[in-house]
Amino acid sequence: MTTIEWTDHTINCLVGCTKVRAKGAKSSGCEHCYAARASKSGRLQQFPQYHGVVDEKGNWTGQVNFVPEQLEKLFKFRKPTRVFMPSMSDPFHSAVKDEWLDQIFAAIALNPQVTVQMLTKRPKRMRDYLRSAKNRIRIAAVDKGRSANVNHKVLADLESCQWDWPLSNLWLGVSVENQKAADERIPLLGQTPASIRFLSCEPLLEAVDLNLASSSPIWCITGGESGPGARPCDVAWIRLIRDQCKSANIPVFIKQLGSNPVGVPKLRSAKGGDAEEWPKDLRVREFPEFG
Repeated sequence: MTTIEWTDHTINCLVGCTKVRAKGAKSSGCEHCYAARASKSGRLQQFPQYHGVVDEKGNWTGQVNFVPEQLEKLFKFRKPTRVFMPSMSDPFHSAVKDEWLDQIFAAIALNPQVTVQMLTKRPKRMRDYLRSAKNRIRIAAVDKGRSANVNHKVLADLESCQWDWPLSNLWLGVSVENQKAADERIPLLGQTPASIRFLSCEPLLEAVDLNLASSSPIWCITGGESGPGARPCDVAWIRLIRDQCKSANIPVFIKQLGSNPVGVPKLRSAKGGDAEEWPKDLRVREFPEFG
């Protein structure tokens, strides 16, 4: 289970990252990275995959560890469910090997009952990988499927090349925290083979024009920053995202107002995540068609 409101579970087959910002941007959504902070904690340092990914100050080192055994969790779900994977890394970080990605996407292909939600701040690599990896993923899925307890029809379709591509159970998204990130990342997302594309405008750091008329996402998450030192989030920026999505008939999920919201009375919820405290017009938590 997970406390992330827009998914049901998280699986961390990759651990580790580095901070990144859009070209020309003055700020980055990575500045107060929750994953780096959590990776340094004693709770996670007891697990070997977290060793070496952060330094003594809690900063990412650039090392990324692949944890293939975590992928086995996908095979345990029998009913339709949403899984955010990974939540402690960027799957398209330069330290992530193509061979690891082949295994990750093979496991997704073998488990159509699981909807995998994947986010990146590195959409160019995502686009380039998925444009060229179709056959490698199929071969990896067939190899894995023959040794695992998987649906026989799923395996037969992969063996005969009669499988869905892009994968129908894979949602691909990019993080958008400011206008520079939107301008850089959203067009690359639109060039990526995907059944469902989405945006995560969180932490929202300024008013953003998503230019939805010329792009292709069909879902949008938004919210303010939470945690120590959270930067302000004006609820007018969240309303602007909501209104753009409404005009484009795109479902929007307002996750939280953040720990430092502007334009609302002081909230009791530490991360501004209790929708009952929000103005009624912001209580919007929609999903694209699922299941």
